[in-house]
Amino acid sequence: LSISATAEMWNVPGTDNGDILTGGLDVSYRASPALKVSVGTSYALYKYDYFLAAEQEHVQTIYAKVSWKAKRDLKLDVGYEFEMGDFDDFHTIKVGAGYTF
Repeated sequence: LSISATAEMWNVPGTDNGDILTGGLDVSYRASPALKVSVGTSYALYKYDYFLAAEQEHVQTIYAKVSWKAKRDLKLDVGYEFEMGDFDDFHTIKVGAGYTF
């Protein structure tokens, strides 16, 4: 089991925001040498949305990810994110495969 946390302090002069604390928390568990499960959350003052080609403010993200090393040279990933921002809420599923040669 591994737990990690991050924190950042933003000084935003000339706005109503003032000082902002952003950060995240991740909990990962390696169930076997081939299987890793992670869950976490993060809050970002600014986050760029590549689907909308726009910057969002005050974004909270909750996620879960599973990584499986199917073979010595093949890794499979699946992840889910729920993102709550000023513009809208989004659900994203990411599926990936990596082959090392």
